[in-house]
Amino acid sequence: MYGLVLEGGGAKGAYHIGSYFALKELGFEFKAVVGTSIGAINGAMIVMNEPDKCANLWKSMSFQDFSTDDSDTTNAIVALMSENTQDGKFSFEKFKGIKETLSSRGIPVDPLRQLVTTYIDEEKVRNSKIKFGLTTLNLTDKKGEELFIDEIEEGKLHNYIIGSCYLPIFKLEPLDGKYYLDGGFFNKIPYNMVQRLGLTPVIVRVNPSNLRDIAFPDDAIVISPSKKYTTSMDFDPKKADEIMRIGYFDTYKKLNGLFGDKYYINPFDEEMAFEILQNMYFDRLDEILISGKYKNTSKYRVFFEEIIPDLAKELGLKSGYNYVDLVVAMIERDAQKYNIDFLRIYNVDELLNEIMSKEPIINREIEVGTINKLVKKMIKQ
Repeated sequence: MYGLVLEGGGAKGAYHIGSYFALKELGFEFKAVVGTSIGAINGAMIVMNEPDKCANLWKSMSFQDFSTDDSDTTNAIVALMSENTQDGKFSFEKFKGIKETLSSRGIPVDPLRQLVTTYIDEEKVRNSKIKFGLTTLNLTDKKGEELFIDEIEEGKLHNYIIGSCYLPIFKLEPLDGKYYLDGGFFNKIPYNMVQRLGLTPVIVRVNPSNLRDIAFPDDAIVISPSKKYTTSMDFDPKKADEIMRIGYFDTYKKLNGLFGDKYYINPFDEEMAFEILQNMYFDRLDEILISGKYKNTSKYRVFFEEIIPDLAKELGLKSGYNYVDLVVAMIERDAQKYNIDFLRIYNVDELLNEIMSKEPIINREIEVGTINKLVKKMIKQ
């Protein structure tokens, strides 16, 4: 049995929804969904069984009210919070000194409140078969809180979700007489909450793993983007749509073992990879041996000892690479060069055909001595 865990990250949270659609298609069922900050909003709508509504929200709303042109205020707040957070932990002792600043600067929390009250139906969350949970930082009581829906007083869910999303860009205002900050200051990826329920965590991150090194449980399934696609406050419908699609395909890549860095390529074996390389290079070696570029005269030695290592070096592959690595790196490079759509799943021959369709027809002899030029000619064979 699985529990879904959604990392906080503001505008990057569109990734959650695309990943969730893929997880459902792949047969995952969840007994609980927990999230921090934007993960709490997305998680509540998933628990309500309204992921489509959540996706439409991401694709249609600009969230212009969540931004501010007052860069001085924003920079001051960011600096204050950086000073107040050490080793990823919030310092309650230092908070008193900046509370006045946070209360007088920043943007109103009203747009966040309106979004939460409009799209989150507390009754649906409470009546769902899926258990909902969130995290927030309770400044008044000086503690982080990890709460499931049955631990939240009826009628208070909206306030707790707002509290979970309460970034310091908002003017600090009390919720039911208490002050809260974004749950990310306490626990940005609360996988421990689903562990307490005896569930296997399926963790959907919004940040690349290398941005925050975390030791997750051995049985956890962790889905994350390969790079940073946006910032926390860059709420843009077009960008959100693309990020949702990336989340969808990244999930398939993780769970179905797809190849590629930027592209999504169905697995193929070493035998097929070798055949592709042979078609591109080996069968044309007679034409390049006469150039005298290579020190060996044996076609086999030139192919295995010179051309293959040269190509791997050109593509930036580390030692220990195999033929599959070589072919994937080569076709990804050329696919990016021609701006071929990366948001679909390809068979390797399909992607090669796409590249060939973009290659210009060159009616001249092969210029020996340059691997790039050789690839361009041979990929059409």
